[in-house]
Amino acid sequence: PPFVQAGFQFNLQFEKTRCYIVTFCVQHTMRAQNKNYACAITALAAVAVSGSKEAQAKKHIIAILADDYGWADAGWHRPPGYKEVQTPNMDLLVKQGIEMDRHYVFKFCSPTRSAAQTGRNPIHVNTLNLDPLNYNASDPVSGMSAVPRNMTGMAEVMKRGGYKTAFFGKWDCGMATMRHTPRGRGYDIALNYFHHMEDYWQSFFENPNGNSNFFPECQQQYGKYLIHDLWLANETYEGPASSGFINLDPACLATTTDLCHGDGTQCAPYPGFPGGQHEGCTYVDETFTSEILKLLREYDDESGEQDPLFLFWAPHVIHSPLEVPAEYYDKFDFIPDWRRRRYHAMVNLLDTKIGEVVTALKTQGMYEDSIIFFSSDNGGAIYDDGSAGANNYPLKGGKASNFEGGVRVNAWVSGGGLPEDRRGIKLEGLSTIWDWLATFAAIGGISDITDHAAAEAGLPPIDSINLWPYISGNVSKSPRTAVILGENNGMVQGVVQQTEKGLFKVLQGALTANGWTGPQCPNKTFVTPGATQCKPFCMYKVDTDPFEYDDLVNATAYADVAVTLQASMAAAAATGFHPYRGTQDVRSCLTAMGKYGGFWGPWVDL
Repeated sequence: PPFVQAGFQFNLQFEKTRCYIVTFCVQHTMRAQNKNYACAITALAAVAVSGSKEAQAKKHIIAILADDYGWADAGWHRPPGYKEVQTPNMDLLVKQGIEMDRHYVFKFCSPTRSAAQTGRNPIHVNTLNLDPLNYNASDPVSGMSAVPRNMTGMAEVMKRGGYKTAFFGKWDCGMATMRHTPRGRGYDIALNYFHHMEDYWQSFFENPNGNSNFFPECQQQYGKYLIHDLWLANETYEGPASSGFINLDPACLATTTDLCHGDGTQCAPYPGFPGGQHEGCTYVDETFTSEILKLLREYDDESGEQDPLFLFWAPHVIHSPLEVPAEYYDKFDFIPDWRRRRYHAMVNLLDTKIGEVVTALKTQGMYEDSIIFFSSDNGGAIYDDGSAGANNYPLKGGKASNFEGGVRVNAWVSGGGLPEDRRGIKLEGLSTIWDWLATFAAIGGISDITDHAAAEAGLPPIDSINLWPYISGNVSKSPRTAVILGENNGMVQGVVQQTEKGLFKVLQGALTANGWTGPQCPNKTFVTPGATQCKPFCMYKVDTDPFEYDDLVNATAYADVAVTLQASMAAAAATGFHPYRGTQDVRSCLTAMGKYGGFWGPWVDL
């Protein structure tokens, strides 16, 4: 019958509406009161239902958030055959996926990670890079480091869509209460550390604050101790990862210094340096990867069919200290500068581990149904005359600066679940790390991402924009037209905004790293660029001047653009979130030593 033919054609053209077509046909069956028509429609319904599971299947989502990854330290930003940067796995994923060429984050660690986990611009969640030890007892909602207690986490949103959730790596989104852990934010399982950084071999927090003698009361009770930072959570346990994850043999401690100087010999890259690596020592990123591979090998629900997986993987590399296993260190012995050698070895380790996870996804038959998102949390660190090892050439500035080298970062989308006609392209529209939440939710068929708990507590709402229509090709322009760049405690320092005259950027106030690195950096002559003052403001046309060479502050042709962008900054500044986070609480140390046996963990409201 004509309506059956029409329905069948409609079904072929619009796979995703199969379930609705069946309803359409059944309605006509009832009206037709004709056996033959009913048989034809029943057959059509069977065809429709047989393919509906595949058509409606939710994609696995793998989010990878690298640490301090320099723009010039990515193989796809280097000429073919460039030997120092070896990222073959990521190069291939970019080639088979989408390079997100104008992807923005905050200028350093904790605010970017807080933004990612809550779907908010950092000015609405956290712009302070505090250690997770702060507490203000007078504010039980927001008086802690990083994410306020009452904000809903990304994993909690993904669970609304039936996702199983897992987190591995650097958290840096708070630690004060059990609500501040990955498990408290909705991850079913997690293996993480809480601070900005740690020793790679024994998971000691690397800053002086990580030593209990930073707190006199803690030193008085426990003496001088370094505290481990590795936390495990699953359905039956949450607490220190004290068994089987760290080799506590003193011979496995390489260094307790974060940024090294001189020739680097006083800061060993691995236990046993400069000789062979001490046997049995465990590198933390190899531990994270091992646990991810174990998860993938065992990934089946009770019915034997896979539920969608949301995996958030935040490797420690390539953050300082510059520590790396001997097998990677030895591969780069042709690089004369010790900082560059170690950093590129760490980049190669990151790339290798990503390759191992991709291989596991393919082995498990999950890759074709997976979409992988990758971003750095900020630009590469070029401070301290290059002792952190990174390079953002040819972009200006680096980590801790709102110049492009600090906030425009390496990013891509790939995986077998990406539409085939979107592979091998570069998107130049604006995107941000806080857009991940809405984008992931859209991929997972989750329509409501409202943070009701935050609204009840009077906290700022979500800023996340769904970029999936842009990424998947349903729209040609990014729905994001502006990126507000934050500063200390909810303040606004700049904006990148699309206008009728192009893509412009305005910055105001004091900025660090006012300069550029060279193609091979750091080297023995490199000195970190100094600071500058953008008064009354600096303005760049970043679509034609991406390296921020020409300040257009006095360009009369763009005076109207400057007014527009400054108005955007003023409007955003009026919404800034700036609670008092308190001071570092000695109870964090006392609890770590007394309750957790020398491991960092929550200490408030236990």
